[in-house]
Amino acid sequence: MKVSLLVLVVSLAGAKEPATHQPPSVRIRLLEKHSPRHLDCSTVSGAALLVQGGSGKDLKLKRVSFDCRRSDEVCLASRGREICRRYFRLRTERSGDGIVVATGSLSRRTYDGLLEIAPTGGHCRLVNELPVDDYAEAVACAEMKGAPRQALLAQVVAARSYALASAGKHPGSGYDFCDLTHCQHYLGSGACSPATRQGLRQVRGLVLTYQQRPAETVYFSTCAGHTASARDIWGKRADRIYLRGSPDGDGPNCQDSPHLSWRLEVDAGRLCALLRRQYPQLDKPVSGDCRVEVERLGAGGWVRTVLVTGGTRLHLSGEQFHLLLGRVLGWGRFKSARFTIERQGRVYVFRGRGLGHGVGMCQYGAMGMARRGFDYRRILRHYHPHTSLEKLW
Repeated sequence: MKVSLLVLVVSLAGAKEPATHQPPSVRIRLLEKHSPRHLDCSTVSGAALLVQGGSGKDLKLKRVSFDCRRSDEVCLASRGREICRRYFRLRTERSGDGIVVATGSLSRRTYDGLLEIAPTGGHCRLVNELPVDDYAEAVACAEMKGAPRQALLAQVVAARSYALASAGKHPGSGYDFCDLTHCQHYLGSGACSPATRQGLRQVRGLVLTYQQRPAETVYFSTCAGHTASARDIWGKRADRIYLRGSPDGDGPNCQDSPHLSWRLEVDAGRLCALLRRQYPQLDKPVSGDCRVEVERLGAGGWVRTVLVTGGTRLHLSGEQFHLLLGRVLGWGRFKSARFTIERQGRVYVFRGRGLGHGVGMCQYGAMGMARRGFDYRRILRHYHPHTSLEKLW
């Protein structure tokens, strides 16, 4: 019997024993950013795919192509024949095999579990359904490729716990999560080598909980010595006792990160124009130059609010400011909401530290702790204090 994420989370409220002996399933929207119109599918082993299209028996096909350019049907082509249906579902004939997906614009990716293909606006809508353990392991390999073993184990537990805590992030969409960093970075099972996947199995079913519910174990790249408070970054509603900023070791733990410090110069005119496009009220009642300054700091020097003064006064959260500039100037240039601002003539100079939103587990810090001999349990306690590590299945 398959168990959904939402059913499991509801059953955990007040439950002290494992809620189920099987992991719940999760549904992931794939490749939405790429908008594929055509797909080629096969299996890793070369064995048959089982293809079901809403009527009749499963087809056994070793290679199959799908065209999604019609508005209401997706068409399957194999060995000179074409079949069109509202959707198709694919699974492998052999247990432990994987589905290989290729498009014209993207390298091949491999997925475990079930793959559902349907048309949407002339493109293919792909949804991958698989056990949350398989999903969390693939996320960890995509997020922390080449990380020390104990850091990777900590990442698996964090990814699984976050998935359970965030059930229903895309309500009414027919799936739980996207495959982007907006949800969790997911590249399919091919992100892990077979040896790595085998090693990650030791933490299957382990979840960080708080008050008997899965904890929202967010994570990011580099804290540069101090993590941020969720309340400072996302507001009062995000406040969690296990997501409050704290120092991150004397080294710091993430001292090997290439993102410990950064500097960026932005022309004042360009910055003001960017802000006005996003917030037209800055032009009222008059237009012209604007002034940008840090207004309030939170834990560890992470910026709580930025004050922008133009025709009016605008208060932005530090993370709003980070996301806006990161999206336009590049995430690898404006890296975090931990920064200072200095005006030098016609240029704003930003000096910052760290990469990412700053809340929860610092991934480079986790890797640093692992290299110093700490195991995954100690890493998780460090970044998510006041939580409990529970085996739920």
